[in-house]
Order: sequence, then structure tokens, then C-alpha cells
Amino acid sequence: MNEILVNIIAVDDNEGDLQLLKNALTDDGIINYKLFTDAEKFLEEVEKNECPVCIIDHLLGSQTGYEIMLKVKSIAAHSFIIILSGYGDVYEFTQYANAKADRFVLKNEPLYIKKLLSFVTEGIRYQLNYLTLKQGIKSL
Repeated sequence: MNEILVNIIAVDDNEGDLQLLKNALTDDGIINYKLFTDAEKFLEEVEKNECPVCIIDHLLGSQTGYEIMLKVKSIAAHSFIIILSGYGDVYEFTQYANAKADRFVLKNEPLYIKKLLSFVTEGIRYQLNYLTLKQGIKSL
């Protein structure tokens, strides 16, 4: 049986937030991740992965996380998408939910990193199930 590997890919234009994410992932024992400040490089990495767990910041310079998420879904439809936002409102949350974002995390929530890590774990489980099923179907 081939090894199944789930990749975690994150994009945030705030390097401090990425460092916090890097520390949290590493402390949680997660080592297979790539972090980007540039949305285009992030999307190039998405193209290399069948179905990554994607962490996308809501505001990324000239683009929004919503625009990036739609591009991810068109490249890798089975990606598990986690949106991070410092400014959550009902419209924003509804927009992402309607576009099939898997989870939404507010950066200003107490213990948001702990919540984010639980969603990353959920995304890894989801992706492992998807990839295992796909591999099983191919072997039929």
C-alpha cells in the first residue's frame, strides 16, 4: 500500500501570524506544512497537491481569502478549507459558508490557535479518509 500524505498549506500576509501558526503546528507535532505570504505562490503549491488542508487568511493584500478559496476549490475540489479572519461579521461568514469553506476561525477569539489546531486535525482526518477511499477505488 502506498503511503498517504496530507499536506497543510497556509497563506497569510502577516508574517507574525504565520510564525504563530508555525510554532503551533510544530508544537502539535505537525511537520508536513508550508507557509506562504504570497497568494500566487500558495496557489502554485495547491496545484502540486491533490487535496491539501488549506488555511487562508481573509485579507491578503489586493485579494480576499474568498477569491483565493474559490481558486483553490477550482484546482483541488476536495481541499479542506479553513478561513482565518480578524474581522468576522455575519455577511463574511455566510459568504464563506455558501462557497463551502469547511471551517471559519476568528483571530480575535480567545484561544483561537487551539481551535485552529483542532480544525487542522479534523481536516487531516477528512483528507486521509478521502485519499484512502480514492486509493481503494483505484485498486479495484
